[in-house]
Amino acid sequence: MITPDSMSKDAKRVTDLYELLERQIFNLIINTLKENNLGEIDSSNVLQWQQQQLNQLNYVVNEAIKIVSGKNPHIEAELKHLIKENGQQIVSDVDNTLQKQTHKTVPVSEDVTDMIGSYLESAFTSFNKHISSTLLSRNVSDNATGKVYRDIINQATAQTITGLKTHEQAVNGAIYKWIDAGLPSALTNRAGSNMSIDSYARMVVNTSAHQTFNDLRLKRMEDYGTKLALMSSHAASRPACAPIQGKVVNLVPESNPNYDSEYDSIYNHDYGKPGGTQGVNCSHILFPYHKGWNTNNQPKYNPNKAIENGEIQQKQRGYERNVRKYKELLVAAEKLQDVGGIQHYKRLIAGNQKRLRDLVKDNDFLYRDYSREKIYK
Repeated sequence: MITPDSMSKDAKRVTDLYELLERQIFNLIINTLKENNLGEIDSSNVLQWQQQQLNQLNYVVNEAIKIVSGKNPHIEAELKHLIKENGQQIVSDVDNTLQKQTHKTVPVSEDVTDMIGSYLESAFTSFNKHISSTLLSRNVSDNATGKVYRDIINQATAQTITGLKTHEQAVNGAIYKWIDAGLPSALTNRAGSNMSIDSYARMVVNTSAHQTFNDLRLKRMEDYGTKLALMSSHAASRPACAPIQGKVVNLVPESNPNYDSEYDSIYNHDYGKPGGTQGVNCSHILFPYHKGWNTNNQPKYNPNKAIENGEIQQKQRGYERNVRKYKELLVAAEKLQDVGGIQHYKRLIAGNQKRLRDLVKDNDFLYRDYSREKIYK
Protein backbone atom coordinates (compact mmCIF):
# COMPACT_ATOMS: atom_id res chain seq x y z
CA MET A 1 0.00 0.00 0.00
CA ILE A 2 1.27 3.47 -0.92
CA THR A 3 1.49 5.84 2.07
CA PRO A 4 2.82 9.40 2.55
CA ASP A 5 5.90 7.81 4.16
CA SER A 6 6.57 5.54 1.18
CA MET A 7 6.04 8.49 -1.18
CA SER A 8 8.53 10.53 0.87
CA LYS A 9 11.10 7.75 0.60
CA ASP A 10 10.65 7.58 -3.17
CA ALA A 11 10.88 11.38 -3.38
CA LYS A 12 14.14 11.25 -1.45
CA ARG A 13 15.59 8.91 -4.08
CA VAL A 14 15.12 11.70 -6.63
CA THR A 15 16.54 14.44 -4.42
CA ASP A 16 19.46 12.17 -3.47
CA LEU A 17 20.44 12.14 -7.14
CA TYR A 18 20.54 15.94 -7.12
CA GLU A 19 22.58 15.86 -3.94
CA LEU A 20 25.10 13.55 -5.60
CA LEU A 21 25.09 15.64 -8.80
CA GLU A 22 25.89 18.80 -6.84
CA ARG A 23 28.68 17.07 -4.91
CA GLN A 24 30.25 15.78 -8.12
CA ILE A 25 30.22 19.30 -9.56
CA PHE A 26 31.92 20.73 -6.46
CA ASN A 27 34.47 17.90 -6.59
CA LEU A 28 35.17 18.91 -10.21
CA ILE A 29 35.70 22.52 -9.09
CA ILE A 30 37.98 21.46 -6.21
CA ASN A 31 40.07 19.18 -8.44
CA THR A 32 40.50 21.94 -11.02
CA LEU A 33 41.50 24.54 -8.42
CA LYS A 34 44.04 22.16 -6.89
CA GLU A 35 45.88 21.95 -10.23
CA ASN A 36 48.53 24.65 -10.06
CA ASN A 37 51.94 24.96 -11.68
CA LEU A 38 52.89 28.23 -9.98
CA GLY A 39 54.05 26.75 -6.68
CA GLU A 40 53.32 28.74 -3.51
CA ILE A 41 50.63 31.36 -4.10
CA ASP A 42 50.62 34.73 -2.34
CA SER A 43 49.92 38.35 -3.20
CA SER A 44 52.92 38.46 -5.55
CA ASN A 45 51.64 35.84 -8.00
CA VAL A 46 47.95 35.44 -7.20
CA LEU A 47 46.90 37.36 -10.33
CA GLN A 48 48.78 34.83 -12.45
CA TRP A 49 46.96 32.06 -10.56
CA GLN A 50 43.66 33.84 -11.18
CA GLN A 51 44.26 33.97 -14.94
CA GLN A 52 45.46 30.37 -15.00
CA GLN A 53 42.27 29.19 -13.29
CA LEU A 54 39.95 31.38 -15.38
CA ASN A 55 41.48 29.80 -18.48
CA GLN A 56 39.94 26.53 -17.25
CA LEU A 57 36.41 27.99 -17.11
CA ASN A 58 35.17 26.44 -20.37
CA TYR A 59 36.62 23.08 -19.38
CA VAL A 60 34.84 23.15 -16.00
CA VAL A 61 31.50 24.11 -17.55
CA ASN A 62 31.74 21.41 -20.23
CA GLU A 63 32.65 18.72 -17.68
CA ALA A 64 29.77 19.81 -15.43
CA ILE A 65 27.39 19.52 -18.39
CA LYS A 66 28.59 15.93 -18.89
CA ILE A 67 27.85 15.16 -15.22
CA VAL A 68 24.33 16.62 -15.45
CA SER A 69 23.57 14.91 -18.76
CA GLY A 70 24.63 11.58 -17.28
CA LYS A 71 22.31 11.99 -14.29
CA ASN A 72 19.22 13.21 -16.21
CA PRO A 73 18.02 9.75 -17.39
CA HIS A 74 18.19 8.43 -13.82
CA ILE A 75 16.33 11.46 -12.47
CA GLU A 76 13.60 11.07 -15.11
CA ALA A 77 13.23 7.35 -14.33
CA GLU A 78 12.84 8.04 -10.61
CA LEU A 79 10.31 10.83 -11.28
CA LYS A 80 8.29 8.48 -13.46
CA HIS A 81 8.24 5.88 -10.68
CA LEU A 82 7.35 8.49 -8.05
CA ILE A 83 4.42 9.98 -9.92
CA LYS A 84 3.14 7.60 -12.61
CA GLU A 85 3.72 4.15 -11.11
CA ASN A 86 2.88 5.21 -7.56
CA GLY A 87 -0.11 7.17 -8.86
CA GLN A 88 -1.56 4.10 -10.51
CA GLN A 89 -1.07 2.08 -7.31
CA ILE A 90 -2.68 4.83 -5.19
CA VAL A 91 -5.81 4.66 -7.37
CA SER A 92 -5.88 0.88 -7.02
CA ASP A 93 -5.46 1.07 -3.23
CA VAL A 94 -8.24 3.58 -2.60
CA ASP A 95 -10.53 1.86 -5.13
CA ASN A 96 -10.33 -1.38 -3.14
CA THR A 97 -11.64 0.44 -0.06
CA LEU A 98 -14.30 2.38 -1.94
CA GLN A 99 -15.64 -0.74 -3.67
CA LYS A 100 -16.07 -2.46 -0.31
CA GLN A 101 -17.81 0.57 1.19
CA THR A 102 -20.15 1.37 -1.71
CA HIS A 103 -20.62 -2.13 -3.20
CA LYS A 104 -20.01 -0.73 -6.67
CA THR A 105 -17.19 -0.21 -9.14
CA VAL A 106 -16.57 3.12 -10.85
CA PRO A 107 -14.24 2.90 -13.88
CA VAL A 108 -11.12 5.05 -13.76
CA SER A 109 -11.91 8.12 -15.85
CA GLU A 110 -9.66 9.95 -18.28
CA ASP A 111 -9.56 12.77 -15.72
CA VAL A 112 -7.59 10.54 -13.32
CA THR A 113 -5.18 9.45 -16.05
CA ASP A 114 -4.82 13.08 -17.14
CA MET A 115 -4.07 14.14 -13.54
CA ILE A 116 -1.19 11.66 -13.32
CA GLY A 117 0.13 12.76 -16.71
CA SER A 118 -0.23 16.41 -15.77
CA TYR A 119 1.78 16.04 -12.55
CA LEU A 120 4.49 14.10 -14.36
CA GLU A 121 4.65 16.61 -17.20
CA SER A 122 4.69 19.52 -14.76
CA ALA A 123 7.63 18.04 -12.86
CA PHE A 124 9.55 17.27 -16.07
CA THR A 125 8.83 20.72 -17.49
CA SER A 126 9.95 22.46 -14.28
CA PHE A 127 13.17 20.48 -14.15
CA ASN A 128 13.97 20.73 -17.84
CA LYS A 129 13.27 24.45 -17.94
CA HIS A 130 15.37 25.46 -14.96
CA ILE A 131 18.06 22.79 -15.17
CA SER A 132 18.60 23.47 -18.87
CA SER A 133 18.91 27.21 -18.26
CA THR A 134 21.24 26.90 -15.26
CA LEU A 135 23.24 23.66 -15.47
CA LEU A 136 23.19 22.71 -19.14
CA SER A 137 23.75 26.15 -20.65
CA ARG A 138 26.98 26.36 -22.65
CA ASN A 139 27.03 30.10 -22.10
CA VAL A 140 29.54 30.29 -19.23
CA SER A 141 28.02 33.53 -17.94
CA ASP A 142 24.63 31.81 -17.46
CA ASN A 143 25.83 28.40 -16.32
CA ALA A 144 25.52 27.90 -12.54
CA THR A 145 28.77 25.93 -12.32
CA GLY A 146 30.58 28.65 -14.26
CA LYS A 147 29.23 31.37 -11.98
CA VAL A 148 30.32 29.53 -8.83
CA TYR A 149 33.75 28.62 -10.21
CA ARG A 150 34.46 32.20 -11.31
CA ASP A 151 33.23 33.66 -8.00
CA ILE A 152 35.45 31.32 -5.95
CA ILE A 153 38.49 32.38 -7.98
CA ASN A 154 37.73 36.10 -7.72
CA GLN A 155 36.96 35.93 -3.99
CA ALA A 156 40.14 34.01 -3.23
CA THR A 157 42.21 36.40 -5.35
CA ALA A 158 40.85 39.52 -3.62
CA GLN A 159 41.38 38.10 -0.12
CA THR A 160 44.92 36.94 -0.96
CA ILE A 161 45.86 40.38 -2.30
CA THR A 162 44.58 42.15 0.83
CA GLY A 163 46.39 39.65 3.05
CA LEU A 164 43.24 38.98 5.08
CA LYS A 165 43.79 35.24 4.58
CA THR A 166 46.42 32.93 3.21
CA HIS A 167 45.66 31.80 -0.33
CA GLU A 168 44.72 28.33 0.87
CA GLN A 169 42.37 29.75 3.51
CA ALA A 170 40.79 32.07 0.94
CA VAL A 171 40.15 29.28 -1.58
CA ASN A 172 38.81 26.87 1.04
CA GLY A 173 36.57 29.52 2.59
CA ALA A 174 35.07 30.47 -0.78
CA ILE A 175 34.39 26.81 -1.59
CA TYR A 176 32.72 26.18 1.79
CA LYS A 177 30.58 29.27 1.32
CA TRP A 178 29.23 28.02 -2.00
CA ILE A 179 28.68 24.45 -0.83
CA ASP A 180 26.67 25.87 2.05
CA ALA A 181 24.63 28.05 -0.34
CA GLY A 182 24.35 25.44 -3.11
CA LEU A 183 24.52 25.86 -6.87
CA PRO A 184 22.31 28.87 -7.71
CA SER A 185 19.14 28.60 -9.76
CA ALA A 186 17.38 31.43 -11.58
CA LEU A 187 14.56 31.37 -9.00
CA THR A 188 14.01 33.32 -5.80
CA ASN A 189 12.04 32.36 -2.71
CA ARG A 190 9.34 34.45 -1.01
CA ALA A 191 11.99 36.40 0.87
CA GLY A 192 13.61 37.37 -2.43
CA SER A 193 16.72 35.24 -1.87
CA ASN A 194 18.12 33.12 -4.67
CA MET A 195 17.12 29.46 -4.41
CA SER A 196 19.73 26.75 -4.79
CA ILE A 197 19.13 24.11 -7.44
CA ASP A 198 19.03 21.47 -4.71
CA SER A 199 16.36 23.40 -2.76
CA TYR A 200 14.36 23.93 -5.93
CA ALA A 201 14.56 20.22 -6.76
CA ARG A 202 13.36 19.27 -3.27
CA MET A 203 10.44 21.69 -3.54
CA VAL A 204 9.31 20.36 -6.93
CA VAL A 205 9.74 16.68 -6.01
CA ASN A 206 8.08 16.88 -2.58
CA THR A 207 5.19 18.96 -3.94
CA SER A 208 4.68 16.50 -6.79
CA ALA A 209 4.70 13.53 -4.40
CA HIS A 210 2.22 15.23 -2.07
CA GLN A 211 -0.15 16.25 -4.88
CA THR A 212 -0.06 12.82 -6.45
CA PHE A 213 -0.94 11.05 -3.20
CA ASN A 214 -3.68 13.36 -1.95
CA ASP A 215 -5.31 14.62 -5.12
CA LEU A 216 -5.71 11.18 -6.69
CA ARG A 217 -7.30 9.78 -3.53
CA LEU A 218 -9.69 12.72 -3.26
CA LYS A 219 -10.55 12.51 -6.96
CA ARG A 220 -11.51 8.84 -6.66
CA MET A 221 -13.60 9.58 -3.56
CA GLU A 222 -15.39 12.25 -5.57
CA ASP A 223 -15.93 9.77 -8.43
CA TYR A 224 -17.60 7.38 -5.98
CA GLY A 225 -19.73 10.13 -4.48
CA THR A 226 -17.91 9.97 -1.13
CA LYS A 227 -18.22 13.30 0.68
CA LEU A 228 -16.85 12.29 4.11
CA ALA A 229 -13.40 11.17 5.22
CA LEU A 230 -11.73 10.05 8.42
CA MET A 231 -8.58 12.06 9.01
CA SER A 232 -5.53 10.34 10.48
CA SER A 233 -4.04 11.79 13.67
CA HIS A 234 -0.48 12.45 14.83
CA ALA A 235 1.05 13.50 18.12
CA ALA A 236 2.63 16.46 16.29
CA SER A 237 0.48 18.58 14.02
CA ARG A 238 0.34 21.92 12.23
CA PRO A 239 -2.23 24.43 13.56
CA ALA A 240 -4.59 23.98 10.60
CA CYS A 241 -4.89 20.22 11.14
CA ALA A 242 -4.80 19.92 14.94
CA PRO A 243 -8.53 20.68 15.60
CA ILE A 244 -9.85 18.14 13.06
CA GLN A 245 -7.27 15.35 13.03
CA GLY A 246 -8.63 12.00 14.17
CA LYS A 247 -12.16 13.12 13.27
CA VAL A 248 -14.63 12.64 10.43
CA VAL A 249 -14.60 15.64 8.09
CA ASN A 250 -16.50 16.90 5.07
CA LEU A 251 -14.61 16.91 1.79
CA VAL A 252 -16.90 19.66 0.53
CA PRO A 253 -17.42 23.24 1.78
CA GLU A 254 -20.46 24.24 3.84
CA SER A 255 -22.03 25.81 0.74
CA ASN A 256 -22.19 22.43 -1.02
CA PRO A 257 -25.65 20.77 -1.08
CA ASN A 258 -24.04 17.49 0.05
CA TYR A 259 -22.46 19.07 3.15
CA ASP A 260 -23.15 17.02 6.31
CA SER A 261 -23.66 19.46 9.20
CA GLU A 262 -22.71 16.78 11.73
CA TYR A 263 -19.03 17.22 10.79
CA ASP A 264 -16.53 20.01 10.21
CA SER A 265 -15.15 20.68 6.71
CA ILE A 266 -11.54 20.64 5.57
CA TYR A 267 -12.37 23.91 3.77
CA ASN A 268 -12.70 25.57 7.20
CA HIS A 269 -9.04 24.73 7.86
CA ASP A 270 -7.22 26.37 4.95
CA TYR A 271 -7.56 23.40 2.62
CA GLY A 272 -5.73 24.16 -0.62
CA LYS A 273 -3.25 26.59 0.99
CA PRO A 274 0.44 25.67 1.49
CA GLY A 275 0.20 25.84 5.29
CA GLY A 276 -3.31 24.43 5.55
CA THR A 277 -4.85 20.99 5.81
CA GLN A 278 -3.37 18.79 3.06
CA GLY A 279 -0.91 21.59 2.30
CA VAL A 280 2.83 21.32 1.68
CA ASN A 281 4.47 18.64 3.86
CA CYS A 282 1.17 17.70 5.52
CA SER A 283 1.28 13.94 6.14
CA HIS A 284 -2.31 13.43 7.27
CA ILE A 285 -4.28 10.83 5.32
CA LEU A 286 -7.96 11.24 4.48
CA PHE A 287 -9.58 7.78 4.54
CA PRO A 288 -12.95 7.31 2.74
CA TYR A 289 -15.73 7.31 5.35
CA HIS A 290 -19.24 5.93 5.12
CA LYS A 291 -21.55 5.97 8.14
CA GLY A 292 -22.16 2.54 9.57
CA TRP A 293 -19.20 1.00 7.76
CA ASN A 294 -16.07 2.64 9.25
CA THR A 295 -14.86 2.53 12.82
CA ASN A 296 -12.92 5.55 14.05
CA ASN A 297 -9.88 4.03 15.73
CA GLN A 298 -7.63 7.06 15.35
CA PRO A 299 -5.87 8.14 18.57
CA LYS A 300 -7.01 11.46 20.05
CA TYR A 301 -4.65 14.29 20.89
CA ASN A 302 -5.21 17.64 22.56
CA PRO A 303 -5.01 20.19 19.70
CA ASN A 304 -2.87 22.68 21.62
CA LYS A 305 -0.45 19.96 22.68
CA ALA A 306 -0.27 18.61 19.13
CA ILE A 307 0.62 22.09 17.82
CA GLU A 308 3.27 22.45 20.53
CA ASN A 309 4.65 19.04 19.56
CA GLY A 310 4.65 20.15 15.91
CA GLU A 311 6.94 23.05 16.77
CA ILE A 312 9.28 20.67 18.62
CA GLN A 313 9.30 18.35 15.62
CA GLN A 314 10.35 21.27 13.42
CA LYS A 315 13.38 21.73 15.69
CA GLN A 316 14.26 18.11 15.00
CA ARG A 317 13.98 18.70 11.26
CA GLY A 318 16.29 21.70 11.59
CA TYR A 319 18.96 19.66 13.38
CA GLU A 320 18.64 16.95 10.72
CA ARG A 321 19.17 19.50 7.94
CA ASN A 322 22.22 20.85 9.79
CA VAL A 323 23.73 17.37 10.08
CA ARG A 324 23.33 16.77 6.35
CA LYS A 325 24.75 20.21 5.50
CA TYR A 326 27.81 19.76 7.72
CA LYS A 327 28.40 16.27 6.34
CA GLU A 328 28.50 17.77 2.84
CA LEU A 329 31.01 20.37 4.04
CA LEU A 330 33.06 17.65 5.74
CA VAL A 331 33.31 15.76 2.44
CA ALA A 332 34.69 18.94 0.84
CA ALA A 333 37.13 19.53 3.69
CA GLU A 334 38.45 15.99 3.30
CA LYS A 335 38.77 16.50 -0.46
CA LEU A 336 40.71 19.73 0.19
CA GLN A 337 42.83 18.00 2.86
CA ASP A 338 41.96 20.88 5.16
CA VAL A 339 42.75 19.57 8.65
CA GLY A 340 41.20 22.56 10.40
CA GLY A 341 38.05 22.30 8.28
CA ILE A 342 37.76 18.56 8.94
CA GLN A 343 37.92 19.09 12.69
CA HIS A 344 35.50 22.03 12.54
CA TYR A 345 32.78 20.21 10.62
CA LYS A 346 33.17 17.03 12.66
CA ARG A 347 32.50 19.11 15.79
CA LEU A 348 29.43 20.72 14.19
CA ILE A 349 28.06 17.32 13.13
CA ALA A 350 28.62 15.87 16.61
CA GLY A 351 27.02 18.93 18.26
CA ASN A 352 23.85 18.71 16.17
CA GLN A 353 23.63 14.95 16.63
CA LYS A 354 23.81 15.45 20.40
CA ARG A 355 21.00 18.01 20.21
CA LEU A 356 18.99 15.47 18.22
CA ARG A 357 19.59 12.72 20.78
CA ASP A 358 18.61 15.00 23.66
CA LEU A 359 15.47 16.23 21.86
CA VAL A 360 14.30 12.69 21.06
CA LYS A 361 15.09 11.53 24.60
CA ASP A 362 13.04 14.37 26.12
CA ASN A 363 10.02 13.90 23.82
CA ASP A 364 8.56 10.41 23.58
CA PHE A 365 6.53 11.22 20.44
CA LEU A 366 9.76 11.71 18.48
CA TYR A 367 12.00 9.01 17.07
CA ARG A 368 15.42 9.11 15.45
CA ASP A 369 15.20 8.70 11.67
CA TYR A 370 18.78 8.22 10.54
CA SER A 371 17.81 8.39 6.85
CA ARG A 372 17.10 12.10 7.39
CA GLU A 373 20.68 12.62 8.55
CA LYS A 374 22.41 10.69 5.78
CA ILE A 375 23.91 12.13 2.62
CA TYR A 376 23.87 10.16 -0.60
CA LYS A 377 27.22 8.63 -1.55
